[in-house]
Amino acid sequence: MVFVLSATGNIDEPKIEKSSGNAFFDQAALRAIYQARPFPPFPQGIQEPSLKVHFSFSLTEKS
Repeated sequence: MVFVLSATGNIDEPKIEKSSGNAFFDQAALRAIYQARPFPPFPQGIQEPSLKVHFSFSLTEKS
């Protein structure tokens, strides 16, 4: 998963970088990012207008 996070906490361009092979899981990962917004604004010391965020999810079976 990759997306651009703006200094104001908005997200842009979310997409799957590497598919899980299961469209249901891929869409669930995208939904998780959308449902987490809005993100908090950047702290005052960060001057960049946006950051590219790489994120991964993993699914494991309980034993």
